[in-house]
Amino acid sequence: MTEHGFAKINLCMDVLGRREDGYHDVRTVMQSVAFGDSVTIKRGSGRGVKFLSDIEYLPSDDRNNAVRAAKLFLNLTNHTDDAELLRFNISCVKRIPVCGGLGGSSADAAAVLKLLNRRYGEVFTLEELSEISATLGADVPFCVVGGAALAEGIGSELSLLPPLPRCGIVIIKPEFSGITSDLFAAIDNGKIRAHPDTDGLVAALIEGDLQGVARRVFNVFESVLTAPQARLVNDAKGRLLDLGALGSSMSGSGSAVFGLFGDLRTAKSAYLNLREENIECYLTIPRNRG
Repeated sequence: MTEHGFAKINLCMDVLGRREDGYHDVRTVMQSVAFGDSVTIKRGSGRGVKFLSDIEYLPSDDRNNAVRAAKLFLNLTNHTDDAELLRFNISCVKRIPVCGGLGGSSADAAAVLKLLNRRYGEVFTLEELSEISATLGADVPFCVVGGAALAEGIGSELSLLPPLPRCGIVIIKPEFSGITSDLFAAIDNGKIRAHPDTDGLVAALIEGDLQGVARRVFNVFESVLTAPQARLVNDAKGRLLDLGALGSSMSGSGSAVFGLFGDLRTAKSAYLNLREENIECYLTIPRNRG
């Protein structure tokens, strides 16, 4: 049983303020893209759910979101005593960069939920799976449904949108990892200088206006990066724009930077140029729901 966990990019990212419960209200437009991790459930030995990956430093126990997703599903469906599924491994081939703001752990958790749902005969609809996954992290509900969506609240309140028009996407992974808690702390200190035109970006998506979307890509977290981090992000954005991107921004809490290209040929040319410069990069396209 294998399922793909697809990466996402944040076309715009805004933080509206800190809530009484300690979380933050956000407003972001997310788009899934057509590359990601391959997640497979295999029969294991011993007792318990374990996560196995080609990246050795990732946790294999309850600290891993995919393991937590499996246990959540089994608890909700009263299969905690299922001898078969209490002895299985979640095997993952990682393609989404770790700590890049591309939703890797959320995508893996979403893939596990969909795998187990299929295994038990579609117990939940996709919308129900999305709803129950909110306890696993703010990005997981979106990763379950995919496509494009406006996410509000802590990020789990979704309004589905038309996906990006046909285009090419190139992603650069600068050599640092974004630490979400540090960025939110910096934002709490009032360091945001500007906010994205989220309503305008949503309207452009609805109209199928790629140029309109590209003009409005924006991430408030960029304004609270450290000076060395900001330099790396700005260099990546500048390189993508020089190679023909219509717009470029950091995704999520970073450090991945994406560029939107008007066609796949231009995007592929940019990707090949970056590869020749030994820059870690990825070539992809938007992915619609289903």
